[in-house]
Amino acid sequence: ARERGIVAMDPLAGLHMRRKPDRIVDIPENVISELLTLPNRNTYVGLRDYALFVLFLDTGIRPHEAFALLVTDVDLAAREVRIRPEVAKTGLPRILPILDVTVRALDEFLAVRPKEWPNTCPIFTSAYGTQLTKDTWGDIMENYSRRLQRRVRPYDLRHVFALTFLRRG
Repeated sequence: ARERGIVAMDPLAGLHMRRKPDRIVDIPENVISELLTLPNRNTYVGLRDYALFVLFLDTGIRPHEAFALLVTDVDLAAREVRIRPEVAKTGLPRILPILDVTVRALDEFLAVRPKEWPNTCPIFTSAYGTQLTKDTWGDIMENYSRRLQRRVRPYDLRHVFALTFLRRG
């Protein structure tokens, strides 16, 4: 348009292109399978981590949304997890359907959750009942990454969900 004399100056001059991601997250299935074997499911923390791994891989839920889930947000009979609007990045509520493997993992984890913790306490907490954050989850994932001998970041499981979803139609 500038070359043709329609505008006096280039309207895009000075704007920078968005930076492209440095890496594409494509974790092979065998690495994901191995990751799922790492949590010690004989402990509260191991059951929690396994349930989170399965939930991330099944639904693509954002970490901060998972850490804000309450008992009332999970309906195992209906096989769904509800994201409240105040938790959702978009501010809109949504329902995430879950597979049987996720239902079993959540059921097993919720069975060991201390009954005295109120329903207003997030589902996924430390063994002491403190809420998980992106930083604490990042530390946990770093520990699993060392054991895997491959770096897996907290958001990587969401990317694996998306790629798997697209590849399987």
